[in-house]
Amino acid sequence: MKNIFIIICGLFFSLSHSQEKNIYTYYIHVNHYSEAPKFQKDGEYYKYVGDNDEERSFFSNYKIIQFSQSFPSSTWLKNLNVFTLSTYNKSLIDDVLKKFPRKYTKYTDITGMEYELLDTYTDDYGTSNNLPNSGVADLSNLDYIGVPKAWDYSLGSSDIILGISDTKVDITGNDLKFKTTHLGFNGSSSSSHGTNVAAFAAAQGDNAHGMVGVCSNCTIINTPIGSYNGLLDLAINGVQVINMSWITSGHDLGANNYVPEHQAVINELHDCYGVILVAGAGNRSEFYTADNISYLYPNGLKYYPASYNHVISVLSVNHRNDWGVETTDSYPPEYGVVSRFVKDLIPQNAAENYNGEVFGFKETAHTTNEDVDICAPGYRLFRYYEYAVQNIIEYQANGGTSAAAPHIAGTIGLMLSVNNCLWPSEAEDVLQLTSKNLEIIPGNEIFAGKSGAGGLIAGDAVEFTHEMKSATGNAVIDGHDFYRFDFNLSHINNKLTISNQTFRDKCTADFTARREIEVLSDTDFKPNADGYIDLKLDPNIDVCELREIPSYCGEDRPGAAKKKTTGIQNINDSSLASKLYPNPNNGTFEIVYTGTIKDILQVEVYDVYGKAVYKSTEKESRFTISVPRLSAGMYIVKLSSDNYTETIKFVKH
Repeated sequence: MKNIFIIICGLFFSLSHSQEKNIYTYYIHVNHYSEAPKFQKDGEYYKYVGDNDEERSFFSNYKIIQFSQSFPSSTWLKNLNVFTLSTYNKSLIDDVLKKFPRKYTKYTDITGMEYELLDTYTDDYGTSNNLPNSGVADLSNLDYIGVPKAWDYSLGSSDIILGISDTKVDITGNDLKFKTTHLGFNGSSSSSHGTNVAAFAAAQGDNAHGMVGVCSNCTIINTPIGSYNGLLDLAINGVQVINMSWITSGHDLGANNYVPEHQAVINELHDCYGVILVAGAGNRSEFYTADNISYLYPNGLKYYPASYNHVISVLSVNHRNDWGVETTDSYPPEYGVVSRFVKDLIPQNAAENYNGEVFGFKETAHTTNEDVDICAPGYRLFRYYEYAVQNIIEYQANGGTSAAAPHIAGTIGLMLSVNNCLWPSEAEDVLQLTSKNLEIIPGNEIFAGKSGAGGLIAGDAVEFTHEMKSATGNAVIDGHDFYRFDFNLSHINNKLTISNQTFRDKCTADFTARREIEVLSDTDFKPNADGYIDLKLDPNIDVCELREIPSYCGEDRPGAAKKKTTGIQNINDSSLASKLYPNPNNGTFEIVYTGTIKDILQVEVYDVYGKAVYKSTEKESRFTISVPRLSAGMYIVKLSSDNYTETIKFVKH
């Protein structure tokens, strides 16, 4: 029998699985804040704990989710008298004013009120949104990944340096001229490839010229393509993110060219400098020829550097919808009309059969494999070099992962601009956790397991990163289904909310927040024996924790003292002699004691306030506890005998 262990640790944990649908929220005014009723969290609801018997009797009839002072930092009495009340009972607000008219004076209904940022656009954003600006390019690729939302938080910082390992970046145009430094080119001429890649990542915005890149205000250092020593030079010069839109060529058409020495350099960049590396997955299909019968390349084709460990491998996805525009490629008549460039599809070509089902053609996708981490726009993008050097406005005829990768590198630049405490390992996790699920879209099913976590949503990734650092933030994970990937976020400064989310199969999710983790009822944890869920609270989180540089890195490296670690904590504490599962549960769970019971084992269950809610004795090493009537919340199981004491936390739905 395979056991699934889900360990939940922390001082306080909010886990909401309410079946109620409507929550009503109000600002309620009291005559004086010193007279406000006193409530204390009791399971899922707040319980009145004041000394007024009439109020105690009244509030016992209602389900109160929140009662707290709305503006405790205010110095104005009228603001201090305002409290926030949330309840499942719509009648409560009118009832309380009728019952206690001298104490509760008025209210404002704020039910369903949300706060949205106004998307930020630069004065050279371009033509995709019909905005009045001087931009010349269709930047619907930036609309697709939500970059204007990301810019609400930051246009980037000149202190964040992006490394562009590529051909020489041309600095004729003003968008790259004043922010780019060349390193190691020895007079070689500029090229369209490196220039276009740099522009996608960080073309300067708000300069009334050309186009704008993802990380508009980031700085660029450009080194030659394929130079692994050049990658080290970038790190020494303070680069935090390196984009590599190239592959190793040679035998076997450039595929499967793993070089251990190159992996060692990548390891040094990751371990010793904390650099985040991004690369295009490759542009060759790993599947079939156009006849859809014979193999063109062996399944599992991998290109490097994208497939090295510690490199974010990026695949292309269509960002614009040209559905109905026929491809010039030849397909058998039974496919009907084959269209090109369909939004959200990974392949370039797709068709709709007589049943109305959409399917994609494997051979028209770029390189897919299990090492791909995420997708980004890579088809039909603006060619900045041709505009800056030749004054021509044109777009890629096809596309490639060379263009997709800098969308990721630029997004990471924005993430670091709003949260310079973000660890390299966390940056990749945030990108994936906030991505759009592409595998469930008709036409993409054939790439399941080989197209990464989903499509980049830069706006959500930057927002999540900002909320991770904020002392009042709420970082939200929602709307995805992960069945693989290992996620570890250990620096969430306030609250994490998990909503409409599935973590299953061999996926691991290890999250630590300072004050609260809220798991909403539409979330499902279903790891198998190879996965686990570990949700922890740690009031002593150091959001900007500096790491201990590994000894093999050397202490005299430039910038060594400034780098941060990617340290991952082991959730399965080997010191625990017992395991409790499932966790979370509905009040019925099993405990397995791995030691030897000499006499009897005392079993006690306590709530978070230290009140005993269950006691028993056991003589077997495996036993079941059933306490289904407990309120939802966190509880502590204490196991003890003459020579053994242990506590295990669990959460009841």
